[in-house]
Amino acid sequence: SAMSEAAKLRVGVIGCGTAAVPVCAALAASQTTELVVVQDANPVMAQDLSERFHARSVDTIEQVLSDPDVEAVYIAVPHHVLAQLARQALSASKHVLSEKPMAIRLDDADALIALAEERRRTLDVFFQMRWVDPYAQARALVRAGALGEIIGVRLQTLIDKRLDYWQVGYAGRSSQPWRAKKAQAGGGVVLMNTSHALDAVQHITGLDVVSVTAEVATLVADVEVEDTAAATLRFSNGAVGSLFAGAHIAGAERAERTELY
Repeated sequence: SAMSEAAKLRVGVIGCGTAAVPVCAALAASQTTELVVVQDANPVMAQDLSERFHARSVDTIEQVLSDPDVEAVYIAVPHHVLAQLARQALSASKHVLSEKPMAIRLDDADALIALAEERRRTLDVFFQMRWVDPYAQARALVRAGALGEIIGVRLQTLIDKRLDYWQVGYAGRSSQPWRAKKAQAGGGVVLMNTSHALDAVQHITGLDVVSVTAEVATLVADVEVEDTAAATLRFSNGAVGSLFAGAHIAGAERAERTELY
């Protein structure tokens, strides 16, 4: 049954680019959440989502984090800013749902986890593939032992991105070249795309990657991050895996596959 209006989790959104659009739509449509306020450094984008989803638009991050009506925040900003804003939000006693990768340095991620525990607030990363039906069904089957012990994993990401993706993203909603810069993006096709498959494998199987041997290259795009990668993985139960990812594979139609053996 529908929850009462008072029981809904009240959410603010920081960052109104392409990633935020379907999330705002889901927050506004959900029986369990209420989209309260949106904010972006570009006020035009914030106003756009404000009007689409009937939320308030504010000018600054501080206005979101100081708002007593906001219990949780979804943060969708360039990678190098995610950890800083998550830290501010947790310090303001807000629950945090961060776009991947939450942080581009491991010690920053560890510090955020510790802060969330200290503040007794929920901190999570938006890996939405966990919740789509095929992945949920795969998890149930694997956890029930239908495949036996997993001994092999194959991950494949074949995408033919437009070259201007690195400057404007998929939808061209905003023009920011941060995706092309190593210090700001943290990584290329593996971090931006294949990370979803890696998370799905861990979620489905419960196995962690314990060692990696890899080669990365920038073969097509004029960027600082990798657009091509290959790796051999070792998992916590001894299983082995292979990974191949390409951002500019001519003729590919976003073929992203995860196979378990």
